[in-house]
Amino acid sequence: MKQILINKKLNNKGSSLMFVLIAIAFVSILTAVIISAAATNYRLKIMNNRTQKTFYSAEVAVEEVYAGFGKTACDTLEEEYLNIAKNLTTTVPIEGVNYSVNIDNVEANKELKRQFFSSMHGKLAGVGVDTNEVLSAYLTDPAGAKVISHGTIMYENNDTNAYLIIPDVVISYKEGGYDYYSTVAVDIHVNYPAEEIDFISNTKSNLQTFLEYSIIAMEGINVGGPNAGDISNGGIAGGVYAGSNGINIGINSKLILGERGNINHKSQIVTPGNIVAYGDLEFSNGDLWCSNINVGSQANHEITASFDTNTRLFVSDDLNIEGNDCFVTLGSEYIGYGSSGTVDGGSSSAIIINGRNNKFSATSLSKFVLAGRAYLNFDSDTAVNYMTADSLGIKGIQKIYLVPLTYMNQAEGYSMDVTNPTSDMFSVDINLNDFFAKELLNDTNPYVVKQIDDVYYFYLNFKDTQSQRKYVKCIINDAYFNSNITNKGPNYVRDRENLMKHIENNMDQFIIDGVVNVGFQADAKFYTAGNLYEITGGVGGTMGATENSNEITDINLWCRDKDNRFAILNSYLYDIGRNNNNDTAYAAMPGSFYILGHLYSTNDVADVSAYERILDIPALERRASTDGNYIDIRPDGTISAVIVSGTYTVPDNVVGGVIVAYNESVIVKNSFEGLILTNKTVTTMTDSGELITDGVRDVASRILDEDLILSQYFYAYQMQTSDNRFTSEVEVEDVLSFENWRKNYAE
Repeated sequence: MKQILINKKLNNKGSSLMFVLIAIAFVSILTAVIISAAATNYRLKIMNNRTQKTFYSAEVAVEEVYAGFGKTACDTLEEEYLNIAKNLTTTVPIEGVNYSVNIDNVEANKELKRQFFSSMHGKLAGVGVDTNEVLSAYLTDPAGAKVISHGTIMYENNDTNAYLIIPDVVISYKEGGYDYYSTVAVDIHVNYPAEEIDFISNTKSNLQTFLEYSIIAMEGINVGGPNAGDISNGGIAGGVYAGSNGINIGINSKLILGERGNINHKSQIVTPGNIVAYGDLEFSNGDLWCSNINVGSQANHEITASFDTNTRLFVSDDLNIEGNDCFVTLGSEYIGYGSSGTVDGGSSSAIIINGRNNKFSATSLSKFVLAGRAYLNFDSDTAVNYMTADSLGIKGIQKIYLVPLTYMNQAEGYSMDVTNPTSDMFSVDINLNDFFAKELLNDTNPYVVKQIDDVYYFYLNFKDTQSQRKYVKCIINDAYFNSNITNKGPNYVRDRENLMKHIENNMDQFIIDGVVNVGFQADAKFYTAGNLYEITGGVGGTMGATENSNEITDINLWCRDKDNRFAILNSYLYDIGRNNNNDTAYAAMPGSFYILGHLYSTNDVADVSAYERILDIPALERRASTDGNYIDIRPDGTISAVIVSGTYTVPDNVVGGVIVAYNESVIVKNSFEGLILTNKTVTTMTDSGELITDGVRDVASRILDEDLILSQYFYAYQMQTSDNRFTSEVEVEDVLSFENWRKNYAE
């Protein structure tokens, strides 16, 4: 039988399926891992997005707190500003009158700063106040955002240090429905603006003294023209300022100053120059300040200068009566306050009468001061002027100071007559040993020589001013002579009689109508640095020479007081002592002063003129170079004018208004009610008593309120400019800052 063998062979059938199953399992696992990672990543992204959202929301919350709290700070500053502005005045007695005086800007800012920090501290950390709740109130999403904590508040409030700091203020934001939240921490600083807040009015400045004036002319006022036929016969009521050339009244013209018609208030007449009256002058109810008052000249006669009993005259130099047949009447006060006591051109107030047949009345005076003495002005390059002993100097009486001829002899070798003066100073020998006043003369040089061209004068040279005054009284008064002179000399009777004749002859020429005297009210105060001459009972009556009174012992303080008052008046148009009866109150120049309750500085009184203080000069210069004149005449006859080109003559149909002229003069021929200002001259040519008046402020003030083109040139009517800021200009960043920001701050 045949055997069959079966061979079994190995193979890989089915392995592929295994690999597939393994691969599927791996891929499944990998897929599961990837899906899990993706899910985790997704969840992380969601978490991150929500975290960022909450952080951004927290930042928004910080901005909301900054904006809201910043507005509160600005509003608080405004509230406190208004509170202080309403109570910015305090009552201060000035010149015997109680004024409501504004505190200055610096003090006002100190008070505002104190009140601001006090109020802000009260709002944030006052009694019963929860700071977190106050700050959280500014958030617009209170469900998600809130202020959760803050550090210890730092606060100090005094003149040295003032601050309010809330450190570590933590603001949290939580998204609704989730537990995701973020925090931001900041330090809150409450600040006061770096620049001062301005409490000055931003509509008008305080200085409006010019509204009390009718004319302000920096180069002077002319009444009438330069020719004899250019006559003016009018008046000016209200204040007058005439600059360097003063007030000049032409021949045959007349000027009436002060109260007139329906104007009944004190006038201030001010000039650093002279009042020159070649025509008549009347002044009532006011004060006059000037350098000299010159009445008449050798070429014109019968001038009247009358100052009524309600006037005060402040004269830094002299009252000079130059003409003949003039009549001068002084008012209630005459203060000649020039006290240099020298002959070198300095002010030395006296009354000088060089004309003849003049009448002088001072019987209404309650105060009379002549702080200087008359001197002989030789107007020569070869002779120094000679100071006399007289505060009332009369031409001709000066001869008593010449060396008497009886003590002058012909010098050896000369045959010419002995005279004083003489053409040859060596032609005479002088010996004053027997002169009755020898003991009053300088021991070394009892006489001095004054050369005027080719003529030589010999004057007595006294030991001192007191000796010179005694000399005059010894001539006039027998009793005084006998009690004050020890060695009278052999010829004293003759000498005194001759000298007395010089005085009498010249006084006789001075007197008109029998009686004139320099008298005073019973309670008058007076002081003269030299002698006054007095006649009672008419020509041939009794005569005396009065020495300085003891009633004013502080004359130097009196004079300095007037000097300082005038310096301020000349710049600000206001007499700071106008209501003060203390004549020495301003003997020292004050560092500051009040005008109607407002404080000003004296730092620039010598440098800034009244015109420059009132008007915007750069603006006028711009108009002069571009636009030319501005003239607006209204139907009611009032005018607004800015004149920068050509002398301006006020038209006949103009009845008043405000005229400003720059580098041009103004001519007025008719009645004008209002204000005229120029840095040149004003000439009045009225011929029938017309009046230039300030209208008691009404006209000028009304026009300046209405005419914005005109008023822009007046500092008092411009918008106030200042380096300081107003509360309306304060920004949030000026009063509030958030500093030291931190994310997710953990306490």
